[in-house]
Amino acid sequence: MPLTADTLLVQYNKYMKIFLFLLLILAQLGLQAADKLVIIQSVSQSGQTFAIRSGAREGITWGQESLFSTESSAFKARAYEVTRFYSVWKIHDPRGSVPFRKGDYVVFTGSIELAGIRDAGQIQGQSLEQISFMNSGKKSTWMVRGNLTSGISESVTETDAERSGERSGLQFGIFYVFKFHYRWELDLGLRYDRELVSYTDPLIDVLTNRYLGVAEMQFHFDRMRNSQKNIFIALGMTYGRSASTIDEFISTGTAYSLPIARIGIQQNKEGLKAWTFDLAVEAMHVTESFSDTEPQDTTLINGKFAIAYKF
Repeated sequence: MPLTADTLLVQYNKYMKIFLFLLLILAQLGLQAADKLVIIQSVSQSGQTFAIRSGAREGITWGQESLFSTESSAFKARAYEVTRFYSVWKIHDPRGSVPFRKGDYVVFTGSIELAGIRDAGQIQGQSLEQISFMNSGKKSTWMVRGNLTSGISESVTETDAERSGERSGLQFGIFYVFKFHYRWELDLGLRYDRELVSYTDPLIDVLTNRYLGVAEMQFHFDRMRNSQKNIFIALGMTYGRSASTIDEFISTGTAYSLPIARIGIQQNKEGLKAWTFDLAVEAMHVTESFSDTEPQDTTLINGKFAIAYKF
């Protein structure tokens, strides 16, 4: 039978269904083997036993040995009571006690053999960062950030030509940080810019001050192995007022940045406290005018190095 568009479409749909079915099976197997977060339902007074809301329905059996991990430790426990929806576990060390309380999240690794293949750096990865986020009652903090800036390029819209000159400056900002996911955070704040440009043609210095509102979204990758550091990237924008002084004359107007792109490293401390160090590129659009002139649009590209502290 000759192949037509209709028969090809039928065969395509058939094989796609088979492919998706196999993919679903593989995904289910992967989920069963992977670490997962569980919530502690209760802890005994001795700290030797605890209960979780996972039972026979999730494949837990009586006598099963599994690994439980927190931010700071990992230990084995044996299931000695199992119902359909719950299971009660007892730790191996008779002198020890569990390092968590009712309502805390821990990482549950169902297979001891699987856990033995991996090292501690792999176990304390993504899932433990989720624990840190979920067990922390604090989801917001404050941040102060200082930037050193250096000009990369400058162009005036009306002439479509680049100006030659040396531009450098300082930026200082304070931000409210809302961490709504263990990987994501939203930073909202205010920033003050002070920038000096020395032009060679004509030979003049221009001092600019800006007051800007800032919004920025950060994405944090997993922590590095056996480390409290992680890499992050961010995109942001600003909007506010700008004023430039040229030979005692002042031009005023508005300024906005879109986008600000950052890549950096974060040194995590206790709770949400952290130091961050990053490199950034900022595209700023400025519209200013003197009292007796038409507005002039200028596009600035700046490179930046920033240090920030979250507290």
